[in-house]
Amino acid sequence: MEALDVLIIQWQRTGFTAAEVAEKFSACSLYVTCEPCIMCASALSIIGIKEVYYGCANDKFGGCGSILSLHSSSSEAGI
Repeated sequence: MEALDVLIIQWQRTGFTAAEVAEKFSACSLYVTCEPCIMCASALSIIGIKEVYYGCANDKFGGCGSILSLHSSSSEAGI
């Protein structure tokens, strides 16, 4: 999430509007080694990232399908 904060700050400094930032995030896919937790998956959904690909499920706190599915599309473990 720290990297997303840095991107938002950089885009704001260059004069992008909130709508332009949202458009950029909606065009992104996220690739991670482990399934994001419920809170991180919720934050990713709020900023508009539509696709999250992960290598292994998070059986305790997974927010992309293992425990709770916070994205509207189906989740798949693995790449």
